[in-house]
Amino acid sequence: MSDQRLKILVLSTFDGTNASVIRDFLFSFKAYSRHEYCYIFDCRILDDQTDFSPFDVILIFWSVYLLGPDLTEPVRERIRKTSALKVLFLQDEYRDVRPMNGVMSELGIQVMFTCVAERDHEVFYPKSLIPSLEAVYTVLPGYVPPYLERVKAKGRAARSLDIGYRSRAMPYYLGDLGQEKRIVADRFGAISVEHGLRSDISVQERDRLYGQRWLDFLAASRCVLGSASGASVVDFSGEIRQSCERYLGLHAEATYEEVKRRFFADVDWKFVIDTMSPRIFEAAAFHCTLIQHEGEYAGILQPERHYIQVRRDYSNIQDVVARVKDAAYCREIASHAHLDLIASKTYSYRMFVARFDRVLGVHARSTARRRPLLPFRFYARNFIQHDQAIIPYRNRFAVLPSRKLAGDLLRRGLSRLPRERFGPVVSRLIENPGDFFVKAYVATKIGLRVPALRVLMRKYLMDEPLRRQIAYHELMNDLLKLDIVRRARTHTLRARLPFRVSVGFDAGSGVVTLTSSRLSEEDPETGRNGSVPPGLPEALRGGRVQLMIWDHSALSLQIVYAPFGREWVTVGLGVGGIHRFGALIELARRHPEEAAPILVPILAGRVPEEQ
Repeated sequence: MSDQRLKILVLSTFDGTNASVIRDFLFSFKAYSRHEYCYIFDCRILDDQTDFSPFDVILIFWSVYLLGPDLTEPVRERIRKTSALKVLFLQDEYRDVRPMNGVMSELGIQVMFTCVAERDHEVFYPKSLIPSLEAVYTVLPGYVPPYLERVKAKGRAARSLDIGYRSRAMPYYLGDLGQEKRIVADRFGAISVEHGLRSDISVQERDRLYGQRWLDFLAASRCVLGSASGASVVDFSGEIRQSCERYLGLHAEATYEEVKRRFFADVDWKFVIDTMSPRIFEAAAFHCTLIQHEGEYAGILQPERHYIQVRRDYSNIQDVVARVKDAAYCREIASHAHLDLIASKTYSYRMFVARFDRVLGVHARSTARRRPLLPFRFYARNFIQHDQAIIPYRNRFAVLPSRKLAGDLLRRGLSRLPRERFGPVVSRLIENPGDFFVKAYVATKIGLRVPALRVLMRKYLMDEPLRRQIAYHELMNDLLKLDIVRRARTHTLRARLPFRVSVGFDAGSGVVTLTSSRLSEEDPETGRNGSVPPGLPEALRGGRVQLMIWDHSALSLQIVYAPFGREWVTVGLGVGGIHRFGALIELARRHPEEAAPILVPILAGRVPEEQ
């Protein structure tokens, strides 16, 4: 291809509150590439009239969940038919591999960038299943942004912590490798106490740190714990994830060992994704000494040069502790890591994008007949028509005066609050106030407009002991999900990924299971379901229903729907796409005589529209 600049459309999901690695990766293309980029930050604005013809390349970024509702069927068809080169970036590739292959084939993906090691490309992305695929390239989940290259870390002797660590507990279905994040926290919590090491270690969601608070934490930590990023269980069909999450929805106290034994003991470590988290670069930039579980780390990290290696069986832990206490040794390890990972610039975003441009030079087509594209007109139209207020600027972004900007200003003010003192609700408000208020508004409006749900709200408000036991936001979250089920059961749900909900009931355990499945074109669009499983009405009236879960995991982890008109609202279903109606069922058990006459018609699909 000539040196002509390509016009590239990036499809992403980004609202400005995402993790820094998403921001850094997403805007690195515009910052360092020689080509011209336009960004879509909310794929819900795309429809069957979207014109892709001005673009030479369609780049689908990994924040777009292809198996979910982000891209509708008509949009996928328009992407497939365009002559532009289709490029896909993927992460979290340990789940739904074959369904993802099907979507890639449907979209006509030609070039993809993956975290999977080169030796396994054909296993994960066989060209027999993706005929359009021309090439697969391995990349890292993130690289080194310029602000990390400029870090001036304070002296190690002045740091208040010997060991720092923040992560989150991973889903069971990721296998042994996923559980190492929890294991390293548990083991080093005890080791720190035993050996007198000053530590701050947590995998609790409430203790997560973002933005400047995270960087300050690194600056205060002499050593930082870690493990490989990836999974030792690869779920090719999606059945392992669905089975695990459904089982945990029904048995919340099940241990990892129990779930592994039931669902994936025979495949753990058969195929492995073992790459390097961007947090390793962050720690190296602050001259922290890395203490890592043994692993491949995408072939980049070398034990006892870049990190102190901890055997998975902890058989060398005494040597590890001795090295951690050896200040000179720790300085040497930190120095090597900073030199090779940061100062060398080998893993900078600039170097990554240079490689990306070379790949485009191999695969992209001529731009001779493309229509002119004015970025100003592109962003102005999306701002006016769709309220897309984010505008890329170098390796960052600006926000136009809008509801989005007001939400950002509010979030910055709230971020100064000590969220650990206020609980999960305030944490969600701080992290994304716009999304918080939208969902709170939707849930409250639904609760007031639907007579059946209004009765449940009133009963809750009149029961003071119940209010002390169950927080108001928990009930409203359940009512929001229940209304979506109501709409799906009555075929009045306007969703980007249409689905039906079936109802099952196990009288022996008192468990109600709602299961989502895709709604095909042959399914009726109107009418009522009219019935519930035998024994369920009597169990509700007798207060014998112990649990109700909604399993949407076969379709997506979230639902995008229009509850009041044309504006789309995104609602997450919880971990793994499973929602437990804990507050609602407790209300139904305490007040069966009022709740049963409401829940039975809803589950049967016979509840009238809101008033």
